[in-house]
Amino acid sequence: MAALANPFGVTGALPPESVRSWVAVRRFAVLLAWETVAIPVVYYRWDVVLLQQPGRYRPEAESVLVLLVVFGAERGLAGRPRWLLAELRESGN
Repeated sequence: MAALANPFGVTGALPPESVRSWVAVRRFAVLLAWETVAIPVVYYRWDVVLLQQPGRYRPEAESVLVLLVVFGAERGLAGRPRWLLAELRESGN
C-alpha cells in the first residue's frame, strides 16, 4: 500500500495559519448554554412557560452545562505548567 503524501512537509505539523481558533467555539457553547438553560430555569423558578413542554429541555441543559465545564477547565488549565497537568492526570488514576 502506498504511503499518503503529507502536504505540510516532512514533520507532519500543521502550519500556524491553519490552526483553528477556539474563540468561536467557546462563544457558541456559552450562547447555547444560555439559551438551553434559560428555558427550564424560568419554568421551574417562576412558573413561566416560554416554549411548550419546557421540562423536556432539562436533559439538554445538563449536557450543555457539561460542555461549559469542559471549556472552563480547558481555559483554566491552559496556562499551567506541564508537570502540574501530569500530576493531575496521575492523581485521577
